[in-house]
Amino acid sequence: SFAVLGFPGVTGDFLSMNGLDLGNGLRFATRRSASGLRLVAVAYPVTSRPGLSLDHSLKGLLVGWPTNFAGWALQTTTNLTAPSWSTIPVAGTNNTVVPIAGPQQYFRLLQ
Repeated sequence: SFAVLGFPGVTGDFLSMNGLDLGNGLRFATRRSASGLRLVAVAYPVTSRPGLSLDHSLKGLLVGWPTNFAGWALQTTTNLTAPSWSTIPVAGTNNTVVPIAGPQQYFRLLQ
């Protein structure tokens, strides 16, 4: 874990954060505070299907998946009983900041 940015205050947010997936089951998770940004190395299982990572962001969630799974569409819904999946535009390379849509929000990747 190490600090990458320090600041006296914050009002904005990033749209995406490229370069967090290091490959081979290792990625950086973001940890934000009112005065800085830290990156923490975390492991994820290497499988034949991509898994999503969720990290808190100032304006929502940073949703990402391994970069070797290009071409997948990120979708969201707030109701699994009668889902209405919406495709989310992805600002980065397999990651984007998504505003929180309510107390329950679900995500999936579609190929």
